[in-house]
Formats: sequence, structure tokens, C-alpha cells
Amino acid sequence: MPILRSQEEIAAEIDALEALRPTGPFAQNTERQLALLVDVLRQQVDFTTPEFTELPETEQMTALDAEAWRTGDSDFTPSTGWRGLCT
Repeated sequence: MPILRSQEEIAAEIDALEALRPTGPFAQNTERQLALLVDVLRQQVDFTTPEFTELPETEQMTALDAEAWRTGDSDFTPSTGWRGLCT
């Protein structure tokens, strides 16, 4: 059974996400996705609202992946995988 991440783990992941600096031609999109990840980790995203369901599919998937990490259903941390898009 998955175990929710601790507040310390979540805070460290939020810090890691906030430390990323988007670069390149997709910086604006990347910045929006990083902000969404932080909101998910702070539990400020309602996955059932029209605002969420109207997001582009890639943003929805990114948010759901972060939620899976937060709830212990995934070991893939939200702050990984941004190489080339962030410094």
C-alpha cells in the first residue's frame, strides 16, 4: 500500500522545482508546468474541475504524475527530467 510523502519530502521537492530556471524557446511553457507541479504538491489543484480538464493533455499528465509521487504511487520525483529545458 502506498505511503504519502512526508511534509519534509514534499517541501524539499517544492524547493527543487522552484530552483529550476527554464531556458530556451519553451521556457514559458516549462515555467507554467513547473508552477503547476508546485501547486499539485501544495494540494492546490482540484483534478475534477473544468479548469483542470481543459488543460492541455501534457499538463494534465504532468500534474497527475506529481500527484502520484505525492501519494506514494510513484518514485519518479517531479523535479527530475527537466534537463535541457532548465538550468
